[in-house]
Amino acid sequence: GGFYLAIGTFASAISQNQIISYMLTVFTICLFTFVIYLLSRAAFIPPQIQQAMQFMFVNGHFEDFGKGVLDLSRIIYFVSGMAFFLFLAVKLVESKRWR
Repeated sequence: GGFYLAIGTFASAISQNQIISYMLTVFTICLFTFVIYLLSRAAFIPPQIQQAMQFMFVNGHFEDFGKGVLDLSRIIYFVSGMAFFLFLAVKLVESKRWR
């Protein structure tokens, strides 16, 4: 949940229009869930890139949480994703403030 909220915060920092921010958030979340999954299964993509894309696939990281298993690598994935998007949002807001 926090990962998706951080994506939404970043999208809100990009645009002042709430509808555009919403659409950008939905597009980014769909990218992390559906598009990466489909591309990671494509036959024309090399296996090394498929592995990297499978690691980026958000739903794959939720499986252990659904089973009640707290895996440190999964927690680090979500915390680093949240930190990344919140960092981008802060930097974007700071750059707009100084214009």
